[in-house]
Amino acid sequence: MNHRGTFGWSGFLLAVLLFSLVAGASGFEITKKFGGPERDAGLSVRSTYDGFIIAGQHGTDAWLVKTDKSGNIKWDKIFGNGLAKSVALTKDSNYVVTGTKGSNLWLAKIDRANGALKWEKTFGGTGESVGNCVRPTSDGGYIIAGTTDSKGAGMDDIWLIKTDSQGNANWDKTFGGPSDDAGFEVDQTDDGYVLAGRIGLDLNGAGLDSGGIRLIKTDPAGNIRWRRTYLATYPDCCGSCTGERGSESPVKVGNEIYYYLALTRCYDGSTASNGWLLKIDDGQPLWEKNIGDPVIEDFISDIQPTKDGKGLIAVGTSGSDGSCAKVYVVRADLDGNILWMKEYPQAIDGYNLGNSIDSTQNGGYVITGSSYDHQNTDDQMLLIIVGPSGVSPGSSSLQNLTTQGWWKRRPIKFGPS
Repeated sequence: MNHRGTFGWSGFLLAVLLFSLVAGASGFEITKKFGGPERDAGLSVRSTYDGFIIAGQHGTDAWLVKTDKSGNIKWDKIFGNGLAKSVALTKDSNYVVTGTKGSNLWLAKIDRANGALKWEKTFGGTGESVGNCVRPTSDGGYIIAGTTDSKGAGMDDIWLIKTDSQGNANWDKTFGGPSDDAGFEVDQTDDGYVLAGRIGLDLNGAGLDSGGIRLIKTDPAGNIRWRRTYLATYPDCCGSCTGERGSESPVKVGNEIYYYLALTRCYDGSTASNGWLLKIDDGQPLWEKNIGDPVIEDFISDIQPTKDGKGLIAVGTSGSDGSCAKVYVVRADLDGNILWMKEYPQAIDGYNLGNSIDSTQNGGYVITGSSYDHQNTDDQMLLIIVGPSGVSPGSSSLQNLTTQGWWKRRPIKFGPS
């Protein structure tokens, strides 16, 4: 396999020189690309004590890549006929991954030292099932958010699975209706779980107004405590991208837990999409803000709390016009105030998608996604490592953005619970 981003000695010296020049500002950027002629992509990334672990795809196979703190590959593993969509650290500092294997939802534990498979489980039936997110739980087990059409109320349904430490199912729940639904993310809270997904996106022509992003709060056994649907403000907003993806992040402030939900909407009747942020308390929205680029169309793929728990970091894609796009990163405080935003890579470099973000051990950020090279017509796995304040050259100014009337609150439109 051809791993892009490896260096000879002269390349190493050049990289050190460039790193020194850029790191002299308030941040730095390291960009790596991995893969060969197949379609490659990074779908999930997590920071580890000695580097980063990336889950994604290599052609039609699941792909795990372990790197050091500079993004150099330490090992990589291919798992055939599948897709690795989410990776997390286990209590014993190994890795757990979910995605697909064949037509089933796949869950596996991976040895951190060499990528060896410790155990794997599949869940499914006669239809198609996929795991989109996995998190370790306080009892040593795992919680998975995914999608299945093998059981439930209709076509695709949201699927929540709780397992023990060996991947054996303790219980599972499906949520949904007669249209296509999907489970995107899940997190454990002090009193259960919070789940983000898509519900009721009618693929048979009923219109986008029939669907939206759903946030579901459950008790520890997966029983619903409350659920709320957040619809697109404008039904014709950017076609099928509206309401297609939602990312949630629970943050504890004192004794209270608030839920931050990132999704894609349109601004003031425009048909161009923007990233949107909502703060939610027990299902009730407290505010919503546009966190997208004021000029270029963009969408948000992932939001996470910062390392200190006092802010939020979100990643997505801007300028997605089919020919050129950049990874888009927004850093905000817990009141939704934009502290900085940045696009990567610095140079115009094909079609780049940002899929996942995490805080690094030193307070910076690591991003994974994909990068399409027009010249070589090749998708590669993308890894970007940046400092705590991003790369300062070319950073957007909050003052300029607010004077354009870009950053403002809007009324929220809700769907059925």
